Amino acid sequence: MNTRRSTQTPLFLLAVAEVIDVEGGYVLNVSDPGGETKFGISKRQYPQLDIKALTYEMAVDIYWRDYWLARRCAELPDAFAVFLFDSVVNHKTIDAARMLQRGLGVAADGDIGPITVQAAHNNYTTATLARMFSYRADFYTFLAGRDATLKTFRRGWFKRLFLLQQFIFKHHLIED
Repeated sequence: MNTRRSTQTPLFLLAVAEVIDVEGGYVLNVSDPGGETKFGISKRQYPQLDIKALTYEMAVDIYWRDYWLARRCAELPDAFAVFLFDSVVNHKTIDAARMLQRGLGVAADGDIGPITVQAAHNNYTTATLARMFSYRADFYTFLAGRDATLKTFRRGWFKRLFLLQQFIFKHHLIED
């Protein structure tokens, strides 16, 4: 048995299943900045991987190690952890961290450190989560405005954002 698998938390397993469902299977879209992907894992991020041969279990292990643990999602309150995890999968790590930090009202340096973690616990409200969502929506608008080729992805990005919001409330990850 994979020892990492035995330590993966129920919240992570719920979140990763949702992310993989949203990301889908194998995709090679030349207009997509992510390039060749499967389950949201990109060849650009992992050039050593045979993306077509990537299994669901391999993707889950990568997400656990390189996304959930490495980005300190495990230290955040549930809804914020899921928000950050999905954001890191969809964006560069620094941009995802900045969205979280802006929503929390702390310095947006892109590093999830003890100040950000403490602020997340001190400000665990739906209003704070709503600010994070609005910063992510602003970022999508910025990307589409900066690069005309990305405009075709805008509707899908916003759908992803709305699905994430529904997921968080459906699973009662935050309540005021």
